[in-house]
Amino acid sequence: MPESNCVVQTSKAAGRSQLGICPDPREWGTSAQAKGFSQRLAIPLVSLPLEFEMLYLIGLGLGDAKDITVKGLEVVRRCSRVYLEAYTSVLTVGKEALEEFYGRKLILADREEVEQEADNILKDADINEVAFLVVGDPFGGRKIYEPPRYMSVNQAAQQLLEIVQNRREGGEEPAVTEETLCVGLARVGAEDQKIAAGTLQQMCTVDLGGPLHSLIITGGSMHPLEMEMLSLFSIPEQH
Repeated sequence: MPESNCVVQTSKAAGRSQLGICPDPREWGTSAQAKGFSQRLAIPLVSLPLEFEMLYLIGLGLGDAKDITVKGLEVVRRCSRVYLEAYTSVLTVGKEALEEFYGRKLILADREEVEQEADNILKDADINEVAFLVVGDPFGGRKIYEPPRYMSVNQAAQQLLEIVQNRREGGEEPAVTEETLCVGLARVGAEDQKIAAGTLQQMCTVDLGGPLHSLIITGGSMHPLEMEMLSLFSIPEQH
């Protein structure tokens, strides 16, 4: 399912509540489609009312405010409450930039509220539309029990050098060494993205700023055009 189509349906029928993940019911073409979908969810068709509201789970991507889909933006603008999950990942822009682009206020939802006070988010979702915004994939979140941390290129390079040293102490000469050519990237696609090319040793100290980071270790043989391109991002030699 596309990210902006993922919703959690909350309905009340026959004196009980029903909860299930389904496409937007406004897009159900026929009663046969609705019946087939309800069977896949193991929800009786009689429990699906003709009129009900939604809790939408909307993925925002990993870039900036404009990465949201058009359909997702439409949902955000019409919902009565919009929550922003604020602890499992990070965007390159802040809450204020999202609010300016979306044209509405967002409610920050920290780990405690999401995991311990979810009823507050679900409150009145059977009579009002509520959106829950997730950085990246709405179903790719992870359970964490401490403040979020993001590995930097420096940390990755330092750990690799420790592995190199350990293998040498064991009598092995590793394929990757301090002089292996690497490429560090940060916030790719954002206006302040950074790219740096240098040795694994240099990657230990290069400053690429805030998350999200990636480290590429090149192979033993590279094409001259690749080398020419990487030279544009070479880390200056320190004297």
